[in-house]
Amino acid sequence: MTSSAKTLADYGGCIYSQSANIPGSNNGTERFPGIRRGIDNAELALGPIVVELAQLFQIMPHLGFYDDSKSCSGNAAADRRSLFPVVPNLPFKVEGTIVLGTKLFNKLSQYKNQTAAIAAVCAHEFGHLLQFKYVDQELRQIRDNEGSVVRIELFADFICGYHAGIRKLRQDDYPAVIQALNQFRAG
Repeated sequence: MTSSAKTLADYGGCIYSQSANIPGSNNGTERFPGIRRGIDNAELALGPIVVELAQLFQIMPHLGFYDDSKSCSGNAAADRRSLFPVVPNLPFKVEGTIVLGTKLFNKLSQYKNQTAAIAAVCAHEFGHLLQFKYVDQELRQIRDNEGSVVRIELFADFICGYHAGIRKLRQDDYPAVIQALNQFRAG
């Protein structure tokens, strides 16, 4: 993980890194303490959001939660690998993992338009999965040359905005502005 990515993660931004660069990394769980799958009704409500994003972007990730209590305002992350056991004979290929911090999820669940706020975080992380799949080499080169993850994060924000626009086209009363506001709040 680059130092700029580590700094971003320290103040609650999402994490973009190559897990293979983390010393001792073999399954990714050391990056996300307490990582687990969702188990309660509020967490299961994420299903429709993830399915919509998976269909839109043609990527099916694993989804989980982790303890982000040490971050300032919560965190979320995407990892190129499947961090959970893959169910045999799935009709699709699992491409990566999205983990939401429980602190972040609880914070987003308190918002008036919680579905849009949660969708914003998920869409942003789907943006990183798209990066891993299609433009990872190019973005790593930019990150290394500039010493910054700003362009990587802006791309993921763009994907978030794209999802909000598509959702607004499908549902007139969808509060798409909440997705932009959520990304602005996250920095």
